[in-house]
Amino acid sequence: MRHPNVIRLWDFYETDDGLFIVMDLCPGGELFDNIVRRVSFKEMDAQIIMRHLLTGVAYLHERGVVHRDLKPENILLYDKDDISKGMVISDFGLAKIMPNEGLLLTACGSPEYVAPEVLLGEGYDMRVDMWSCGVIAFALLCGYTPFHSPDVHETLQKAVNMEFEFHPTYWSTQSEECKDFICKCLCEKNSRITCVEALDHPWLTHLSEKQEKNGLGPDLKRVHPSELENKDTRKGTLLVQLEGLEELQRVRKRMRVLSDDQLDEMDAFIREFKIQIKSPLGSPTDVEKSIQEEWTSGSHNASCNVEVHAKDSDKKPRSKESSEEGGMSYTRHYIRESSSQQHQIKHTSSTVEALNKMLEQYGTDTLPTLSRVDPTADVKPQETMTFSKALKAVPALVSQGFSIGSAIASHVIYGPPKKSWGVEMSILTRMIREIAERHTSLATISGLQRSVELLRFLPIPEDGLVTPVTFRAKRRNLRGFLAEEDAKETGKRELTGEWIVGKQTWRRLQTEWQSGNRTRTERVILYIHGGAYFVMSASTHRPLTIALSKFCECRVFSVNYRLAPDTIFPGALLDAVYAYFRLTEDLHIPPNNIVLAADSAGGGLAIALMMYLRDNKYPLPAGAILMSPWVDLTLSCDSWETNKEFDYLPRPGAGNHMNPINAYLGPNMDKYLMHPYVSPLFGDMHGLPPMLIQSGDAEVLRDEAVLFAHKCSLAGVPVRHEIYEDCVHVFQFFLFLEASRKAFQSMRHFMRTVLDKKQKRRASLVSEDTREQLDSEMSGGQGETAANEPGSPNAFQHRAEDLDQGDTPHHTLKGLGPNEDEEDDETWDLDGDDENPTQVLMEVDDQKENPTQSS
Repeated sequence: MRHPNVIRLWDFYETDDGLFIVMDLCPGGELFDNIVRRVSFKEMDAQIIMRHLLTGVAYLHERGVVHRDLKPENILLYDKDDISKGMVISDFGLAKIMPNEGLLLTACGSPEYVAPEVLLGEGYDMRVDMWSCGVIAFALLCGYTPFHSPDVHETLQKAVNMEFEFHPTYWSTQSEECKDFICKCLCEKNSRITCVEALDHPWLTHLSEKQEKNGLGPDLKRVHPSELENKDTRKGTLLVQLEGLEELQRVRKRMRVLSDDQLDEMDAFIREFKIQIKSPLGSPTDVEKSIQEEWTSGSHNASCNVEVHAKDSDKKPRSKESSEEGGMSYTRHYIRESSSQQHQIKHTSSTVEALNKMLEQYGTDTLPTLSRVDPTADVKPQETMTFSKALKAVPALVSQGFSIGSAIASHVIYGPPKKSWGVEMSILTRMIREIAERHTSLATISGLQRSVELLRFLPIPEDGLVTPVTFRAKRRNLRGFLAEEDAKETGKRELTGEWIVGKQTWRRLQTEWQSGNRTRTERVILYIHGGAYFVMSASTHRPLTIALSKFCECRVFSVNYRLAPDTIFPGALLDAVYAYFRLTEDLHIPPNNIVLAADSAGGGLAIALMMYLRDNKYPLPAGAILMSPWVDLTLSCDSWETNKEFDYLPRPGAGNHMNPINAYLGPNMDKYLMHPYVSPLFGDMHGLPPMLIQSGDAEVLRDEAVLFAHKCSLAGVPVRHEIYEDCVHVFQFFLFLEASRKAFQSMRHFMRTVLDKKQKRRASLVSEDTREQLDSEMSGGQGETAANEPGSPNAFQHRAEDLDQGDTPHHTLKGLGPNEDEEDDETWDLDGDDENPTQVLMEVDDQKENPTQSS
C-alpha cells in the first residue's frame, strides 16, 4: 500500500536471527506522546490531524482493509512541532481484509477505543474504525478519552452503553461542529457515518469562526515604538515577531487562505527578516520600520490576536549576552509571580488554561490517572547476601566500565545529550542512573547510607567554618497534626546539625559587633537537606551550604532529621519543626530573620514545614529557597518520562526494596501518599511566604515544580520559578557549572534585596543576647577548641579569633563563592503583595547567559 497517511514497507531483510523491515522514518513520535505533552490540541490542529487520519482510513477502506486498532499510539507524526507535515497510520497487527460476504467476529482492539459491537459479539465491519476515530478526536480536543475509568470493566460498560458527555470545563471553547462530528462517530453502528461522509462533515471542510474569536491562531504582538527605541529590548522583540510570523505562515499554508504567489511573497519577507535581525542594532533597520508601519496602518490581512504590553524596563531582569564562538545561548527563566502591577507580561491564556487543567488532578482525594506509583503494591523483601550474589558485583562493575566508555564514545561521535554538557556530565548522569536502575539487587538502604556518609570525611574548603552541634528534641506542646507525635517525646532523644558560615562573613559579623555597629539586621538560613528521605545528611551537603553561606553572607544551620526506613512519616517533619523552634524559641531568632533553604526531598519537607506552621498559626519564616523540590510523590508528571534519559535521578521501582516512597511512608503509604505534608502539590498554598524555586530543564522533577509554582501564584503567593537550560536535578551541587554560580547569585538577590522589600518579611534587629548565644555556640561553647581526632569533621573547624586578618586569601573552589567585590547584577523582584493579592500575572523572561559548562 502506498499512501502519504499509511506507513509504507520499503524493504525487508531476513537473517538466521530474524526478519528486519525498513519502514517510514517518523521522528515526531506517537500522537499519544504529543497528546501527553500538549495535554490537548487546539481545535484547528485537531481538524488537521483528523483530516490526515480519515484520508488514510478512507484509503484502507477502499481496499477492503479494516484496521481494528486505531488509537493515538498507532499514529506516527513526521514532526511533533509541525503537524502540517503529516502523519501515518501504523501497526497493522490486528488489521483484516473484509470478506466479500459476512462480518468479522474476532474480539480485538484496545479497551478505550474499541466499538460496542465488537464487545457484544454481534459481528462488525469497517465502521469500527470510525468509532475509534471519534474517540481519537475526543481525546485530541480535551486530553482524555470519553469512556475512561480506572476500572477496565467500567470502561467497556460505558462504551457499550455509549455513555459520554462534553464537560463544560473542557468543551466550553470548542465548536458545535466538532461535537456533532464526535456524536456521529460514537453512536449505534447503523447510524454511524462512513469515512467518506466524515471527510465531508462541516467540521473538516470549514474553518470555524469561533477559533479566530477565541484566539486559537498564533499570537503576534504589535511592535510598540518604545520597544524599537530601547536598544536592550529590540532583539528580543524582533525574535518574538519572527516566531509569530513563521507560525502564522504555517497556518496560512495549512488552511490555504492565500494564493501561492502571496505565500511565496511572505516567505521571501520572512527570509529577509531573519537576515536583518542579524544586522547591528544601533539604529532601526528597514525591516523594523516596515513591520512597525505594517501593524500601525492595520493593513495586515492575517487573522491574529494583537496584545500591547507596556513594560517598565527597570523591572526587567538583566540579560547577559555571550558572543562566545560567535554564537549565543540562553538560560531560560520561567517566572510565575503574583502581582498587581500591570507592566508585567502575562502568559497566554492557553498556557494558563493548560496548567489549570493539569492542576485539577491534584484537587481531589483520588490518585491521579497518570500516577506511576501503586500504593497497594507489596514491597519485595531484600534478599540476603550470598556468595553467588556477591560474585554478580564483578560483572556489574565490568558492565559499568563499558557503559562509561560508551558514554564517552557517544559524546565524542554524536555529541552530548544536552548541547552545553561537557563529557563529565554525560558520564556522571549515565553512571549514577544506571547504577541506581540496574543494580539495586546488590544494594541495601543501610549500606547506601553508610557509603554516602563517607563523604563527610572529605576536607572542608578552607574558607568555610563548620561547627557540629547536638540538641535535645524536647516536647513543645505542638498543635494539630504533630500533637500526638510531640506528646511521645521524653526529652532524651537527641538531634544533630551543624552551623556553617563563610570565613569572610564570620569576620564581618565579629568586626561589626566588636565595633558596636549593631544596626545591621542578620538573617539565618535553616537548611533541610535532600536525599529521597533515606540518605544524605548535613555533612554531605557542605558544598551547597558553604556556598550558600558565602553568597548570601549569613549563617546556615543544617539539621540532620531522622531518615527512613528507620523513621517513617511524620518523623522527619517533626524533626524539621523542632529545628525551626530551636532557632525561634531557644535561640530567640525572630521568625522574619529565618529563611528556609532545601533541595529535592528536603524541598518537599520545607514546604510541609511552612504548611504546618501556617495551619496551626505559628509564625512563618521570611521566605524559602527551594532547589528542585520533590512535591509530588505520586510521580504523575510527564517529565518523569521525557527527561529520564537526561537526568541522573532514577524512577522508583514499584515494590522495589530501595523505593524511597515505600521507605518514607512505610505501611501508611495508601493513607499519606497524597497528604499535603507528603505531596505538597495536593495542598493549599494560601498564606505561604515568598519562594524562590530553581529547577533544571533536563530533570525529572521539572514539571511538578512548574505546577507547584503556578498553584502558588494562583493563591497569591509571591513566587519566582527559574528553569535553567540543560541542567539536571539539584544542579547547584555541581559547583563547576556556570549555571550553579548563576543560581547562587539569584539566591543572594532573593535574600539581600527581594525579601526586605516585603513589609511583612523584613528582617528584625537581632538582640545582643541572641547574637552572643549564636557566637558562643559557633565558637565551641566557651570559645576553646578541644583536640579533634584527625579525619573527623571537627578537625577542620576554626575559631574566628584564630583567623589572621593579614592572611593571604584561602583557596576557593571555582563556583563555590562570589568573586571579590562582585556586584549583584540581578534586578528581578517579587512584585506580588502577599498580604492582599489582587491579581495573578505570569511572566516569561529569557536571560542570556553563557552555556553551562565545566570550568
